[in-house]
Amino acid sequence: MKNGKLKARADALLGAGRFRDAILPILSILKSEPGCAPAYEKLGVAQLRLKNYPAAITSFKQALRLMPENANVCDGLAETYGWTGDLALNRQLGLRSLQLKDSQARKTPPKHALMERRSAGSKLIAFSLFGAKPRYCEMSVLNVLAARQHFPGWICRFYVDATVPPDILERLRAAGAEIVMMSGARLQIPGTMWRFLALDDPQAAIVIVRDVDALIGERDQQCVAEWLDDGSAFHVIRDYFTHSELILAGLFGTYAGILGDVEALMQEFLARQKKIIRVTDQDFLRTCIWPQVFDQTFSSDMAFGFGSRLSQRMLPCADPYQHVGANLGGCAMMEIAVAAKTGSAIRWTLIDRNETQVCTYESTVAADGKIVVDIPRVYASSIRTGEYRIEHTYLASVVSG
Repeated sequence: MKNGKLKARADALLGAGRFRDAILPILSILKSEPGCAPAYEKLGVAQLRLKNYPAAITSFKQALRLMPENANVCDGLAETYGWTGDLALNRQLGLRSLQLKDSQARKTPPKHALMERRSAGSKLIAFSLFGAKPRYCEMSVLNVLAARQHFPGWICRFYVDATVPPDILERLRAAGAEIVMMSGARLQIPGTMWRFLALDDPQAAIVIVRDVDALIGERDQQCVAEWLDDGSAFHVIRDYFTHSELILAGLFGTYAGILGDVEALMQEFLARQKKIIRVTDQDFLRTCIWPQVFDQTFSSDMAFGFGSRLSQRMLPCADPYQHVGANLGGCAMMEIAVAAKTGSAIRWTLIDRNETQVCTYESTVAADGKIVVDIPRVYASSIRTGEYRIEHTYLASVVSG
């Protein structure tokens, strides 16, 4: 394959988030293959992530000229226009992406018609949780507390594995959440897809699926209420300029049981995949679920206006931190300067004004003598205002000098 090694190198660098390093092999490909459309797309991705928006627009436009039916290129160009503030072109390209994905997905006939709805059962908010990072673990606790206010009577359920710290599980249970520990063959399912298992719960009536690093709020509740009033079988939310996907993996809802055996569908889908990637969960929803539900979906689509049954109550959200699905777990960083060797383990603790522990975690000292941690935005705000303070403890003989 011509330039095969260069293409593999570029893909590996992009996959590792080394966007600046990826540009050189991509340019080398284009030097010998000036009409290589995928290379222009990859170049656009690298430039977009480096926030070189004018260059990204040029690259994506060239890719789209060569691949006019490529939804991924439309996504990239739509997102770039979103970051530049050109929401008219963002909406145009995002809508085009959704139309292309819809046309392609509907070529695959559904496994079966939707099953009958249950007349009674619990109402679940399903999350996946794995790892020990505070951007996810703390947000999980904050979501349970937020659900009490905005979704009274609903149960937050977390599908977890052994990597989640025991104290987080205890806090979640104490707050009223349900915990499902993944084990056996189910551990082969990508973590981001565990939450879809709630759709098979025989005791549930309604399930909404959410991202753990986003925070449930009033706007989310309003979208769900409008969907339930409408009576459609399925619900999707698109509330931001990056939401150009048919079913976002953390922004949909449906009636439990109507999709059939979702776990079996996942296993069949995963068996056909050569490798698991970051968007495998959304690829599954697009290819296996959308063909079943496209004509029975209520769309709270304030971003692109795509769907046959559209929200009439909700207006676009101007605040990037208030849209449904906003990543409030990873949009703020906490830095702690420590006199410790690189690689040392430090335990840090957040303490509130009442001298009560908010949370505590272990982190590793970076080469610059700092601990840098993604924390929930509300915690960062509380540190800035003095409501929270930080304490840290050395876990071994790690002091420099």
